[in-house]
Amino acid sequence: MKHRTSSKSQTLPVWSLSDPQDPPRGPYIASLPGERAPLYRLDLPESLRETARQQVARSELESVLQRGIEGLEFRVGQLAGQGAAVVVDHALAVDARTRLNGRHPPRALLPDYLTLPALPDAWVIHVEDGRVIARLGPKDGFAAPLPAALLQLGTALRGNDLPTRVHVAGPVPPGLSALLTAHDLTPSTEPVDPWAPGPDELAFNLLRDPAADLREMRQVVRRWRVPMVAMFAGLAALAAALWIETGALREQAQTIRAASVQVARAAFIPNGPILDLRQQVGRVIAARQEASARTERTGAVDLVFFASEVLTNRAVPVSQLQVTRRGAVRLDVSLPDFAALESLVAELNGPAARARVVTSAVNPQSGVTAELELTGVQ
Repeated sequence: MKHRTSSKSQTLPVWSLSDPQDPPRGPYIASLPGERAPLYRLDLPESLRETARQQVARSELESVLQRGIEGLEFRVGQLAGQGAAVVVDHALAVDARTRLNGRHPPRALLPDYLTLPALPDAWVIHVEDGRVIARLGPKDGFAAPLPAALLQLGTALRGNDLPTRVHVAGPVPPGLSALLTAHDLTPSTEPVDPWAPGPDELAFNLLRDPAADLREMRQVVRRWRVPMVAMFAGLAALAAALWIETGALREQAQTIRAASVQVARAAFIPNGPILDLRQQVGRVIAARQEASARTERTGAVDLVFFASEVLTNRAVPVSQLQVTRRGAVRLDVSLPDFAALESLVAELNGPAARARVVTSAVNPQSGVTAELELTGVQ
């Protein structure tokens, strides 16, 4: 299958992986058979951040498929506000990426049904070689052999999102014509305006290796060089003391604070009295940062104190806290649900700090556990 899509600024051809001809030389979009990459509609609130959204989508897909999703890849997005996921066999996706990256790569790799125009209140159906590729408005789509497609279209016509018109490209099979006529719909063979996949469709791009982001992040972390390792070791000890004061280990705070003072003596304040540990250590850190011409940003000590106040007010349990070599603060928290996690992250984001969810998971005994990372704003 080869057709063209367009946007206000350019027109892009769509090239199928099954096409024996070479792909276009210029920019294009690649497609694979939709039967191999079906679309599943999910209940995904738009407010969920990426990590939480992936966790919820995985859980819903395992429930729908009645199996684990090992050996599968999935891409999550929103189609006209409706949560959805495209699921594809990992081996198939790897083979497709290998083929495409070995030649002129496309802008995106999408299931073929997502390369059809998405028209409000209208369906677009492409019939070719006994296959049906259908886009059922902006929110849904599929590809299947004709007999299975007629069953899926019949199910869709018994639903709530009924079309007012149906555009059919290619010959109209008698079974399809009879099905539409039974629902007072007349298939139109007039061509529809060309249309290019927008941000909704491109969220399901299968060209991007899902492990690439993780590998890229690991490479970035390896390139960080922080000259003051002792400084962050001291901050970690100080942060541990501050957190212990807020929990059930309050009685150990004085012991840990004494250890923090020892570290501060070794790394920051070798002489003189220590009256305000946070303030004095902060001054030394600021002086060292200025001397090394570092970009000014919120220090790890300030991040610890800021997060401590927010988490203490919310009575959020913290099981672990650490300061990374690049000055970010990471902490493991437990919350009753994902909504509480989103609310906490929103409060931690402010003019001087940025918070993000590194990982999150559903814990049947304690609700939701998550690893958060706080970084200072430049």
